[in-house]
Amino acid sequence: MERAEDASTLPAMEWRLSARMRDSWDSGRFWFNLASRSSFVVDEIYWKFLHDDDRGEAILDEAVLAEKCEFLKRKKAQFEAYWAEKQSDSRFAAE
Repeated sequence: MERAEDASTLPAMEWRLSARMRDSWDSGRFWFNLASRSSFVVDEIYWKFLHDDDRGEAILDEAVLAEKCEFLKRKKAQFEAYWAEKQSDSRFAAE
């Protein structure tokens, strides 16, 4: 990518895609991005690339961690509402 950017006749940009790609690879964010786009390999990506390197959430910034926390709270509230509704529905009552 760097060679292609160097050889390009397009005007220079403030940032280079190659720099962003290298940063994503070096920081490990690449694996999170890949997992989010390929849900069928999330488990394999986590265990092979994130867990083994003991990076996991350590590479996420505070804003992303805060968003994650809010997302988990929202999902927990949704699940609790679903569970309460299911328990009150006579079709699902334990016999």
